[in-house]
Amino acid sequence: MKLDFKSPSAVEFCLQHIAQNSELLSSTPLWLNADIWNGPGGPPSPFDQNVFVAQCLTASASRPVTLSLGWTTRGFLEPYTALHIDEAIASLKSLGILLQDKAGIVQCTYL
Repeated sequence: MKLDFKSPSAVEFCLQHIAQNSELLSSTPLWLNADIWNGPGGPPSPFDQNVFVAQCLTASASRPVTLSLGWTTRGFLEPYTALHIDEAIASLKSLGILLQDKAGIVQCTYL
């Protein structure tokens, strides 16, 4: 199940609902998605990246969770730049998330 959050106010409510129904959902993979970085031509992200990741890590204490983090965009009129990538990598490292490249697939793990 992928939850694609557009509003920070929805995160806590949804995670509480999942926790309350953990037995029913225990075998369902959980992906938590939000655009936490400002992307090319996109509006400012409504998310505080520290808060969103902390909420996801709390949810992952009781079950495996995949973080799906991205950038705000407005179509594909402007390209991503090296600066976008560098800022995201620095952000992930500051949040305690380590990127590992294995067989051409980038996976996130926690420090």
